[in-house]
Amino acid sequence: MKVIKAVLFLVLSFIVMSCASFKFESNPPFTIISAFTTSDNGERIIEIEYTSDKEITFEKMYYLDETAEVAYDESSESKKILASFSQQTFSDVILDSDPLKEFGNKPKVPKEKIPFRLEGGEVAISYKEGEQTMYYKIEKVTKIE
Repeated sequence: MKVIKAVLFLVLSFIVMSCASFKFESNPPFTIISAFTTSDNGERIIEIEYTSDKEITFEKMYYLDETAEVAYDESSESKKILASFSQQTFSDVILDSDPLKEFGNKPKVPKEKIPFRLEGGEVAISYKEGEQTMYYKIEKVTKIE
């Protein structure tokens, strides 16, 4: 009985710690000036302009339930990061009762599961501070069509 209680305690502790370990930063080492999203050729592009006295290494951007690598916009005088999210559907998938006609279909690549939930107009970014990965949520992203 003691062994079952100990195992149950360890499992519950692990679940609670993994859920409680995630937290958005409230005071990041940068300030967001603007954040907007546009749609271009089947892709959703998110651009974030920021200022910072420190050198920041941004890693990923999260939008809805998708993840994208961050790119730095070096063409501008201000500091900007960009990410591109695919909006394309799999219209090139062939569905047919004859399996030979479906032979060339490629399997859908599973999405990386994001560690939090985002609403429609929210974007989260991950960045490195020292060796630790931190997360910051931008609650209002302007949509430009």
